[in-house]
Amino acid sequence: EYWVGFAAMQAGNNASAEAMFRKYYASAVKLAAMNPHDFDWQKEVAYGLQAVSVMDKKLGRTAGAERGMQQQLAMYHAWLKQRPKDTELRFEAGNVVSWLGSLALEQGRLDVAERYFEEQVRDLQQNMAAEPANVTWKDKSVDALAWLEDVQEQRGELEQARVSAASATALAAALYARDPENNDWRATLAACHLKESELTVANQPDKSTHEAEVSMSLLAVAHAKDPKNLFVMRVLANTHDQLARLALSHGNPARASQEIASSLALLESVWNDRSDEDTRLDYARALLLQGAIAQRKLRARDAGDALTKALELLVPTSQPEIPFDRLDLLVRVLQRLGRASEAAPYLQRLTAAGYVPLYPWPDATSALADTSRSRRMHGSNAR
Repeated sequence: EYWVGFAAMQAGNNASAEAMFRKYYASAVKLAAMNPHDFDWQKEVAYGLQAVSVMDKKLGRTAGAERGMQQQLAMYHAWLKQRPKDTELRFEAGNVVSWLGSLALEQGRLDVAERYFEEQVRDLQQNMAAEPANVTWKDKSVDALAWLEDVQEQRGELEQARVSAASATALAAALYARDPENNDWRATLAACHLKESELTVANQPDKSTHEAEVSMSLLAVAHAKDPKNLFVMRVLANTHDQLARLALSHGNPARASQEIASSLALLESVWNDRSDEDTRLDYARALLLQGAIAQRKLRARDAGDALTKALELLVPTSQPEIPFDRLDLLVRVLQRLGRASEAAPYLQRLTAAGYVPLYPWPDATSALADTSRSRRMHGSNAR
């Protein structure tokens, strides 16, 4: 029942997937009742809840997804009290926590998201302490720290974000040193260096430049080894964006233009192949930066074209409300287009959520406040 539902979901048949996942959950409940002492059977109930909750999220039923995940997490917390040394169980609990953090983040509930991601990091730290030779816990901790760093950054907690980012980099570097031929670990380490570059632009510009260059050197190898890898392409595009920002800050708009052209070439290819939300945001961000560079060069028409294209990507055609993760970019695009009054309601949503921009908002004379934070570039929760 689970795998039939999973195959239907992969094929885009959401109705069939949901029906089968609900059947799977019902079967799991009956199975668990047949033998309350068989722990594997009890866990099937939690797995069934997760499958149903994932479909709720996929179909836009956020409240239902959250209820199911919270119910599942309560089960894990109770089980962990009975089995405090079960590292796999703690990892599964952390995965549910990460889902809940992601759901809160998507709604702009930044304080709630931060608490969930902190719990996930603590869970994995316990696992690493219990099983220091297990590389899985280190690998998953890089992802968890990236989620935590992201929400810390959005809340303006930059010192905490830098600590989280540095911890992720240290773990990623240890993994890469263990197996330098692992291209995924190479790209993940590059993403960590990129994030450290972004977080140190204001207070350590030389370090910021160095971190971006390290990221690019790693990605040159990663991309050559696997030129069709979407994750590598996205991290590479984001690194070009960062190098473009740095070039602008050093008064080199020509270099900035070259970097952003490289970014857009990659993102256009990814967008044509896979028009998902992550790529949408990356593509819009690069176009926003292209528009800012054109404004610096006093090329109003080129700036308008790039910014208008970014706006078209960010404004939904069917969604009743613009997703929270698009708001920073949308505010910047509208402000650079001279439509600050239209940006005001979106800026209000961000402010009400306690959001603090990594870069200042654009104004009439600003040439560097041209792009939002980049999205989290590590792995995501186990889906």
